[in-house]
Amino acid sequence: MYRQLKHGFTALRHRCYRTMHFEYWPMQVFYAPMVPVWLYYALKSRNPFYFTAVNPGIKNGGFFNNSKFDILKQLPAKWIPKTILLKPGDHPDYSALSYPLVVKPDNGLRGKGVHIVGNKRELDLALSVEYPVLLQHYVDLPLEFGVFFYRDTRTGKPSISGVTGKHFLTVKGDGRSTVGELLRKMPRASGKLRHYKEKLLKDWQVVLQEGESRIVEQIGNHNRGTLFYDASELINMQMVDLFENIADKINGFNWGRFDIRVASINDLYSGDQLKILEVNGSQSEPTHLYDPGYNLLHAYRVVLKHFRLNYHFARSLVKQGISQYPSPRQFLTELRRHLQHSSRIQNKLKAQS
Repeated sequence: MYRQLKHGFTALRHRCYRTMHFEYWPMQVFYAPMVPVWLYYALKSRNPFYFTAVNPGIKNGGFFNNSKFDILKQLPAKWIPKTILLKPGDHPDYSALSYPLVVKPDNGLRGKGVHIVGNKRELDLALSVEYPVLLQHYVDLPLEFGVFFYRDTRTGKPSISGVTGKHFLTVKGDGRSTVGELLRKMPRASGKLRHYKEKLLKDWQVVLQEGESRIVEQIGNHNRGTLFYDASELINMQMVDLFENIADKINGFNWGRFDIRVASINDLYSGDQLKILEVNGSQSEPTHLYDPGYNLLHAYRVVLKHFRLNYHFARSLVKQGISQYPSPRQFLTELRRHLQHSSRIQNKLKAQS
């Protein structure tokens, strides 16, 4: 009885904590105050879907229904992990694979449907889906960042508006508590305790020594418990030049976020040991705004800045004849496809839970 009350109180405390901190809010709730801003720019551009025009070389500007593989394959092999595109019914050459592997939808959905698999059984389960997936060799480099790249609306010169550092969900031992008990105490982990219990089945009851750390989740996504922090102080012209060089390899790419892993900070400037996990287009968030040290007002200032930049660059490309706005019919057709794809991923996740 006491344990049930304790767990109930902990769950209530976590729920209150997550309600008070905007980084945990559903996307629809966080962006609701931005609807009038979107309407303002929609009226100015005379098209409610202006935001898709920023990347004319990517389907829908990378807002949705675009292939991550089509972007990655344009990049030099030195910058990307070995990646295979598999369509429903396809099977990889198992003898040529080395684990661990990352399996994720080719048409992404904010980190949903992403798995790290360590054997053939787990891989077969992850591949039992009705949509194309990417099979990617796991990049075992210690540092992960999100780099938000864009071009100036007037000059076309490159710029980086923010760099997001990532701390993977980690538990730290106290010499008394099990891994499961440590996770139950963490608001960042509270939404996925069942997932972590299944993942850490062998270690759930292990007691960590005082000061001993263990990474629980190695997928650098916000909904997997990863802590995002603002690392924009790392930006300099060397970094801008490197990511301009990378962006130039992608046809019609002007706006978006590179999710990368590096061996050291210096690789953000040299590109020597740098691997690009994926490139996100028009739907990209400047994720450094989720730094726990920032308040809601600061976060909305960051969002407003990027709304403004996005609008002006899209309008500039359309005026130059480089890009064009989609018709309502085109956009709504793509939206229906996106919702169908989202539903397939959600249904698969429910079936696996």
